[in-house]
Amino acid sequence: MYRRRCRSGHVRHNDVIFESLETRQMLSTTLSVTSYGAIPNDGRDDRAAIQAAVNASAAGDTVYFPAGTYNLSSEINLKGAGRVYKGAPADGATVIKGADADPIFHIREDNTRIDSFTLDGKPVMIDQAQGKMIYGAVVNNNVMYVHGSGDNVNGVTFTTGLGNSAITNNRIENNPHVAIYGYYWDGLTIANNELVNGNQGMHLDTLGDNSSKNLLIEQNYISGMRRMGVEYQGAGINTIVQDNYYENPVLSSVQSENNDVMAFSVIADRSIGTIARRNTVVAPQRPDGWGVRVGFEIGGDNALVEQNYIVGTQYCVSGNDYNGSSSVTVRNNRVINTLNGPFGRLTSISNNGPAVVLNWDINRVKPGRNHRYGDASRLPQRSVFSPSQSAASPGVIDATAQQEASA
Repeated sequence: MYRRRCRSGHVRHNDVIFESLETRQMLSTTLSVTSYGAIPNDGRDDRAAIQAAVNASAAGDTVYFPAGTYNLSSEINLKGAGRVYKGAPADGATVIKGADADPIFHIREDNTRIDSFTLDGKPVMIDQAQGKMIYGAVVNNNVMYVHGSGDNVNGVTFTTGLGNSAITNNRIENNPHVAIYGYYWDGLTIANNELVNGNQGMHLDTLGDNSSKNLLIEQNYISGMRRMGVEYQGAGINTIVQDNYYENPVLSSVQSENNDVMAFSVIADRSIGTIARRNTVVAPQRPDGWGVRVGFEIGGDNALVEQNYIVGTQYCVSGNDYNGSSSVTVRNNRVINTLNGPFGRLTSISNNGPAVVLNWDINRVKPGRNHRYGDASRLPQRSVFSPSQSAASPGVIDATAQQEASA
């Protein structure tokens, strides 16, 4: 029997129309941007052709970018509703070079996924014109070389909030502002990213709105930052910062130029239930005599800092929450070669020092892109594509025990 799909989303059988069940899910397909006129590696603007492919896609479809380099004169506005935007599977195979002042991909709709690209410029912007939170956004398995002009020269920027979303398995390099920058969340996972050779790793803020909840920051590798590895401000409920690895801070010999160099500034003073555990800070460098200012800056109510491994720093833990009430417990942290022990507005301090036995292995393989603890050994490394503006990757390091011995 002859069968074809109508534009209405119905199915036609010999000119008799029947309603199809879950038509979009059943008939989702893959569209190649080259079928709409995009030509990789020709050095010409592919923006119109790529946008045509996006506009032609249906809910649940995959818009596929074959291997090669694509050039954009302005941003690509992505549609959501379960659409997936995917590059070729080999690392570095699909490269998109963006315009200087515009993001490469702009997410404005729920349920949008970006996967397996090398993004060269201002990679990803996520927002909604009416200020509504975006739900179901996934930015996964991309390499980002960040540069550009104007505001938000970040790897991933979200300004109206992310719910039930994930930023995972990305390598973000050379960001002049922040690798991951955003406001508000309702179930957000930031995990297994490699944030290297930039200005700052993360800046996450609720501007005092305590409706944000369930933020998970875990197993990220952060290296070569000039400011903070992770900065979390404002408020929020049930934030967990765990199993991250920070090293190789960029420090000046002038003390005043290092005041914002911190590993984890988790100073959301109106937050409730923040936990920082099993993180590693390796920062023995002190070209100015002090080094990294703080291993963990902490605030909020019912906050807990425990089972972390800290080498170096001026202050291993600092309770700098002087806004309203504060209750912070600091316990069972292994601290080596710090200039000052836990300090500030801390409710309870116990069992922190060089002899503390941790309940995890400090010599475990470092986390990183597409590597979680328990997987086969894999250290952070550079991707195949390496534009001229990318600095050399930090050296893959000696075991933590060797670093401790030399601290």
